[in-house]
Amino acid sequence: MKKKINKYIIQIGLCFLLLSGLFSILVQKYAPFLLHKTIYYCQEIIKSINTNDFSQNSNTIFLVPVLFIIVLVAARLSITITQVFVIARKLNRQKITYHSLQLDKLIRKNRLTNKVKVIKDNQPFALCYGLFRPKIYLSTRLLNIMSPYELEVILKHEKHHLSHYDNLTIFFAHVIQSAFPIMPILYDLVKNFRIEREIAADTYASARGNRQHLAAVLKKLLRQPQPVFTYFPSLSGEDSLQARIESLFFKKQFISNYSLKNIALSFFSILILSGLIIIPVSAIEFHTNGQDAILACVNNQQCVTQCKQNLYYIQNMSPVPNK
Repeated sequence: MKKKINKYIIQIGLCFLLLSGLFSILVQKYAPFLLHKTIYYCQEIIKSINTNDFSQNSNTIFLVPVLFIIVLVAARLSITITQVFVIARKLNRQKITYHSLQLDKLIRKNRLTNKVKVIKDNQPFALCYGLFRPKIYLSTRLLNIMSPYELEVILKHEKHHLSHYDNLTIFFAHVIQSAFPIMPILYDLVKNFRIEREIAADTYASARGNRQHLAAVLKKLLRQPQPVFTYFPSLSGEDSLQARIESLFFKKQFISNYSLKNIALSFFSILILSGLIIIPVSAIEFHTNGQDAILACVNNQQCVTQCKQNLYYIQNMSPVPNK
């Protein structure tokens, strides 16, 4: 059966393409103003702004918003990468050799040979972790409190994540969310995506009369403190438990949830980015007096053509140092 592309993946991907395109245009348009010490203004711009006041603050006007966005994105991505490495280090340090005939039998039955690792931990959890060679990680506490039937349901649940590459898609969805903090709607999209994938894994695991065993698993997990594994599919993710219980017990279909605040802020961010793009200013690079300089020109073809011709007569223009 042919797998359909998840609608949330499409939406997150479209947001990524849109924002990447907008940022690329902004960098191409405004980078020359940040990289040159001297700016010349064409007559059309001089008529519309006070260049004496503008020159004193031009660095601040251009640099502060750009640097703020760069620092924010770098900080968010650094936190994401750090947390992923912390999880990896924890799993590698706590990995043990676990001998259980019952577990080995279930692993073979579900065709998960060499795909399951056991972690020595006092918290019950099951996790599908890894980017290119993902594995299912089970804690010793989880193995101690679950019956064989419940453990098989857990393995089926995680196998669904494994076979559908949820470890990769959920991770990269979080990376995109971290890369564009000015678009909080991505938070809602990623959260909805995680919940949808957990419900899909529950549906697979509870097939063939296993619903009561999955219900027992969730009840046991609710009574226990749960570790947080933000960037990978986890059996006990707190942000998805309520929707999963409603789907399992009450046959309630999951409905995507979006915050009006996040929608408004995202729309406002798009407006600001679009406004910066459509501002009628163009940067023309040229070389004068042994230095590179920029000519700020009104962004229409007639003005740009005329300004390029006038570059030969640059001595008649007024240079303004970009301090």
